[in-house]
Amino acid sequence: MVSSRRFRTRATIAFIGAAAGLLSGPAAAEDAGPGAPVVVHPGEDVAGIVARAPAGTRFDFAAGLYRLVEIVPRDGDSFTGEPGAILSGARIVAGFERDGAAYVAAIDVGPRRVYGECRRGRVCEGPHDLFVDGVRQEPVLAADEVGPARFFVDYTAHKLYLGSDPAGKTVELAAARWAFAGPAEHVWIAGLVVERYANAAQTGAIGGDGHPVDWTVEHCEIRDNHGVGVQVGGDSRVAENFIHHNGQLGIGANGSHPVVEHNEVADNNQAGFDSDWEAGGVKVTRSIHALIRANFAHANHGPGLWTDIDTVDTTYEGNRVEDNDGPGIQHEISFDAVIRDNQLRGNGKVAHRWVWNAQILVQNSRDVEVSDNRVTVPDGGWGIILIEQQRESGPYGAHLVRNCAIGRNAIDLAGESGVAAGIVTDWGDSRVAEGGNRFDADVYHVPDVAGHFWTWPSWEGYFGFDTFQARWGQEPTGSLTVGRATP
Repeated sequence: MVSSRRFRTRATIAFIGAAAGLLSGPAAAEDAGPGAPVVVHPGEDVAGIVARAPAGTRFDFAAGLYRLVEIVPRDGDSFTGEPGAILSGARIVAGFERDGAAYVAAIDVGPRRVYGECRRGRVCEGPHDLFVDGVRQEPVLAADEVGPARFFVDYTAHKLYLGSDPAGKTVELAAARWAFAGPAEHVWIAGLVVERYANAAQTGAIGGDGHPVDWTVEHCEIRDNHGVGVQVGGDSRVAENFIHHNGQLGIGANGSHPVVEHNEVADNNQAGFDSDWEAGGVKVTRSIHALIRANFAHANHGPGLWTDIDTVDTTYEGNRVEDNDGPGIQHEISFDAVIRDNQLRGNGKVAHRWVWNAQILVQNSRDVEVSDNRVTVPDGGWGIILIEQQRESGPYGAHLVRNCAIGRNAIDLAGESGVAAGIVTDWGDSRVAEGGNRFDADVYHVPDVAGHFWTWPSWEGYFGFDTFQARWGQEPTGSLTVGRATP
């Protein structure tokens, strides 16, 4: 397996090459529009320069820090960064004075849209995140709740309350709405660091509050933004980026033919959103022909890779999905997916009722192939699980688990307990057991030959491999080995 350090090194080399003009793509001279590239520098009115340029212009960002830049591209524009070009949505806060146990400074920001559902005990909805020497602070609801590493924004009094001594430290308050947004098509963004934007939940630091069509975002580092790191629409490609520590999601996409490939997506949902609402690594919704390929999604506070709401003809291929709080791969109320050649281990780190945090979770979806995956189930966890609930129908029909084919997967139980595979339902009238779903030719490695590591919607609990085969007709050519698996 490739370590995260090696993955980041590969991505860094790639975007340095892009910034130097060494990679093919829209940055090539023949694709950059008429005239020479426009070089921009820190301190210039970059948004104004872009607005005055003709469509199809190439903009090259010189190295340096660009604060509070909000860019609305035109059709065909491209934006490349030299190594060290950073777009920051945060402003410096200074002039703190001691006020009891807190430190207070004047600020000039107004209230913004407060949106989203938070994990219990967290305040996540407001987009104005605060960073002290690059470390995200925790928001609270009142000045008297401020303490170490906590802050409160009083929009009425225009004051910021900070619970830690800011002397000698850099204090930054996220303020700008997004780095790139608008209705333009055929936009290319590469080689930039995009950080600390005050984008609301379900909006992108790149992409804004829409899902822009035909955008390419590659070889970027996108970090510490409040909502989604990158949000794109149809015919878009998000590739070879390092997208981490964003407040809600790493990547969001919808529309026809979005491609999400070769990204490292890690440690997202830093703001503490409820992942049952929406948070985690990657989420694709209402999409046709989505390709999610060769990503490394790990340590996200929610699902690693997630498709939801009438996505059709999705391919998950060659991804490495590890140590996410929620399920590794989740395909929900959707249709026609192929989940193949992925490696999954250690997902479902946060305890959850029932089987929700499986390594691969097919939920109220039909015509799904799950094949040739390597799945390592943590102690007490769940492997490949199909769930059918009573859910509403969509434009393509009823959201039921039907005609799913699970085969040729290697499933290892790394502890003494857990569920390797099977189907569950919480709906008494469900006909999922008669729905043409099939497990076969999978290879299981379990700690006990007599262990009850499989499930079927019989309301009888978990049972052994012999029952899975003989009584329920599953795994006619499947096999079982016994011993300690590699955790």
